Amino acid sequence: MILNYRATYANVPRYGRFVASDYFCESSYRAETTYIPTADTGSCPLLECHPFDFDDDFPFLLRRR
Repeated sequence: MILNYRATYANVPRYGRFVASDYFCESSYRAETTYIPTADTGSCPLLECHPFDFDDDFPFLLRRR
């Protein structure tokens, strides 16, 4: 889904591609929570694809064992 919204720091139109889960992201991307402003509340949580590097989370995976 592509949404058009106004940025909070400047009154400029912005566009974003938001997804329902990781399935809709490319293999090197991960769905992460992003907040956008709405008419009735200050922010609304949505999932957006962001670049993901496996090496960034690797030390945490070793601790789970």
